[in-house]
Amino acid sequence: MNFLGFNIDQKPIIIAEVGINHNGNLALAKEMIDAAVENGADIVKFQTFTVEEFYVEDFAKSKKGWNRNTLFEDLKSLEFSEEEWFELKEHADQKGIMFLSTPFSPKDVDLLAKLNVKGYKIASMDLSNPPFIRYIAQKGKPLILSVGMSTIKEIDIAIESLIDFNIPIALLYCVSLYPPTVDKVHLRSIETLKRMYPHIPIGYSDHTIGIHVPIAAITMGAQIIEKHFTIDKNLPGPDQKVSMDPSELKILRQAADEIWSALGQTWKVLSKEEIEVGKVARRSVVINRNMKAGEVIKEEDITLKRPGTGIPPYEVKHVIGRTLKVDVPHEHILQWEDLL
Repeated sequence: MNFLGFNIDQKPIIIAEVGINHNGNLALAKEMIDAAVENGADIVKFQTFTVEEFYVEDFAKSKKGWNRNTLFEDLKSLEFSEEEWFELKEHADQKGIMFLSTPFSPKDVDLLAKLNVKGYKIASMDLSNPPFIRYIAQKGKPLILSVGMSTIKEIDIAIESLIDFNIPIALLYCVSLYPPTVDKVHLRSIETLKRMYPHIPIGYSDHTIGIHVPIAAITMGAQIIEKHFTIDKNLPGPDQKVSMDPSELKILRQAADEIWSALGQTWKVLSKEEIEVGKVARRSVVINRNMKAGEVIKEEDITLKRPGTGIPPYEVKHVIGRTLKVDVPHEHILQWEDLL
């Protein structure tokens, strides 16, 4: 299956979610793009917003932020200008990594359309916002929808809102806690989503500490892994602590590729190499004395020894009582053609 130009049947897509970890610093944002490229991310993602477009201003100004005096001031300090977004997108293009961003208003969607992004990410907060989802869908690009805070009914409504648009979509299972304790993650929900929406790629957006949970999500069949990304977890900002750093991204990339390859097929497959091992490691029916043609094989005439190049042990009941067609020596590995 292809999604956003990636063959997700071959390996999972890894999204390095810079989000707001750049702290409004364009140079730092570029540095994070470079680190994402160097350590194996397929996509680098940001968040594009104007605070007034998605928060009631008085509410945002009444809430305490994480760095400055108010939430409004903190978020305002993270906004990039249109020119800076173009510069950031161009930097990602030059580095050969796909650039995506999560918009938070129609104005942001239109800006990202100007950047000619390959697709859009819809945040969990907007999964319950079909008008906004449809507005984005009108751009005709693939959509990734996070399903944090959402019921199955709300996921169905979001998907149904896209029924008139012929665009690829993917769902990211997500727990909207920062961070969640591991007992609240419930990774088996990924399997539920895969059963319910068999024709939609299912991934996982992670907010836990470390990378062991997203690695486990890959074993559950997650085809896209999104995790916050930073070059320094000690930088200011609300998402730094739940982010992976470059060394963790590198490990996640390797684990994703190797685990996906190891998952393989859903039926029992024997490789040619394993079959060859079996010829040495398994046992065969072996004659334990010199015998002449015409003799009838009794139970005491056979033993079971390596190598596994003759009649296998589970066929022994079809050997006892059979007549030899040829003379066979002691420790002869019995073959079907030796029998009448």
